[in-house]
Amino acid sequence: MWADHPDFIPTIEGRWGLNVEGTPQFRLCRKLKALKSSLKAFNNLHYSQISARAKEADLALQDAQTHLESNPEDVTVRDSLGDLRKKATFLAEAERHFYFQKAKIHFLKQGDRNTKLFHDMVKRNAARNSILAITKADGSIITSAPEIAQEFINFYTSLLGQSNPTEVKTAVFQISDNKAPGPDGYTSCFFKKAWNIVGDLVCRAVMDFFRSGRMLRQLNHTVIALVPKSEHSPSVADYRPISCCNMIYKVITKIIADRLSPALVQLIDSSQAAFVGGRNITDNIFLAQEMVRPYSRKRISPRCTINVDLRKAFDSVSWTFLSRVLHGGIERLPAWTFPGKKGLRQGDPMSPVLFLLYMEYFSHLIKRSTTNSDFNFHPKCEKLKITHLLFADDLMLFSRGDLPSIRILMECLQEFRDVSGLAVNTAKSNIFTAGIQNDTLDETLAMTEFARGHMPVRYLGIPLAAQRFSVTDYSPLVDQIGGCIRKWTAKSLSFTGRLELIRSVIQGVECFWLQVFPLPMVVIEKIHRLCRTFLWNSKRAPVAWKDICHPKEEGGLGVRHIQSWNVALLARVLWKFIARQIPYGPSGSMRFTFGGPHFGTGSRRRVTLHSFDDLPRSGTELSPTSVLQKQQSDI
Repeated sequence: MWADHPDFIPTIEGRWGLNVEGTPQFRLCRKLKALKSSLKAFNNLHYSQISARAKEADLALQDAQTHLESNPEDVTVRDSLGDLRKKATFLAEAERHFYFQKAKIHFLKQGDRNTKLFHDMVKRNAARNSILAITKADGSIITSAPEIAQEFINFYTSLLGQSNPTEVKTAVFQISDNKAPGPDGYTSCFFKKAWNIVGDLVCRAVMDFFRSGRMLRQLNHTVIALVPKSEHSPSVADYRPISCCNMIYKVITKIIADRLSPALVQLIDSSQAAFVGGRNITDNIFLAQEMVRPYSRKRISPRCTINVDLRKAFDSVSWTFLSRVLHGGIERLPAWTFPGKKGLRQGDPMSPVLFLLYMEYFSHLIKRSTTNSDFNFHPKCEKLKITHLLFADDLMLFSRGDLPSIRILMECLQEFRDVSGLAVNTAKSNIFTAGIQNDTLDETLAMTEFARGHMPVRYLGIPLAAQRFSVTDYSPLVDQIGGCIRKWTAKSLSFTGRLELIRSVIQGVECFWLQVFPLPMVVIEKIHRLCRTFLWNSKRAPVAWKDICHPKEEGGLGVRHIQSWNVALLARVLWKFIARQIPYGPSGSMRFTFGGPHFGTGSRRRVTLHSFDDLPRSGTELSPTSVLQKQQSDI
């Protein structure tokens, strides 16, 4: 909002020339602090009471237009009309930007200028963000604001830290403008707009850190935003802490994370699919689905799958253990671990990379344990040495369904807890078994202290089932889309705004499911009905939905056709398996996933990947042979 005002840059230039002595980091912090008072005065002068001023300017424009209609010869009013229109437009746009940012509506990039939606979202966010009561560990409830604040402080205190100008500038400009500011109050938008003025000192400050390995304490401060995990969060543990870091700190950690990223493919085991280039969340979903699909059979060899929930994984990371992990792989990084007790900042660009390295120790630990003669792999997993899947803190373990194998897995979890500080949340962890005798099952449940799970179960947001999906198994997708639509309150949006939400948000939600499952026509029709009702504001649709799904150049509105998109995404997955672009898709796993070594060699054997069970079998539309021929013709 500020950045578009013509006096914004001159205001910065007027204060940035302040003479400050010291290190580049110190000079940058002092200048940013001194600039704050000027920017506050700038805001009060041009943007205070923005809604009232926008309304006043709009009324002035309307009065002038009305006066000119009855007095067309009034030269004074006619000459002022252009300035009045420019002022009204500017203030209306400023008001929209103000509520856009305050409402945190990141999904609506264009297509609607009605601020009623933003007002409604601001009110809803204010109510949701108010913490009125908290349940303490002893079960007592506190409602006093100071006591609630102290309870959060006590809780998280117990839980809880050479570049070049081009690299620095790239990092700054890659950070989103809409990210919440840290304690210094500056977002990346400020630095981008004022880069010609502040850029040199920003680069010097960041490069000073990489030269010295020291960070000014002021740059390392953070504001912790508490985000409820659910609609009703009664205790402190039900809130997720998100760190709002200072912009310069984000730039430094982003540079480190970007430097580490290319090496992660070699450093991180293929069982971890999160935050590693070339790996996808669906890789883990497909393999997990293949594992549990035979569990519904009555006569089956003993097998076991454990879905492990790690208690407050990011917040419980031990800095001492992390330093040891980093020291083992990267010599310089231990000098960059900043003072802190434990925990990673959720919101810090470097946290995902550090957590990957942290969990890599568990991968090595469990692989070492599988050499124990008492351990038996899950059926069909011995050749591939598959024992676990990791996506950030989502952990799934696999073994044969015998007590010695399960005991070894539990010992790995216990040892990892002892050295790293990450503990298992037994209340939220489940064990799934098949082919195990009742007495063995009872001993297993007593040993693990996990509840016995039942299919289907949600894994990475997608249901896993031990049999072919029914229509009701797709209800989470339909309910999620319906929930989004109810939240948006269609009456506050224009037609263009509703269309933009369907294309950007709803189709994004669909896409995650479409690349994993073939959707039945009944489910597709339900989604079409929800979108159609939302688009036309519950009125009778004047145009058929199939016509809306045509490209714009063909007279449609560019909405994707769900069934066609579903087939295309699943064909892409098949392509990746054939092209061996999936960690478990190379030749070794081909026998497991596709039932034989002849897949993709011209044989007419059917693909046995269970996620494709419901695809049409007519012709060779998605046959392995046709996909392989297409691949070879493109080479």
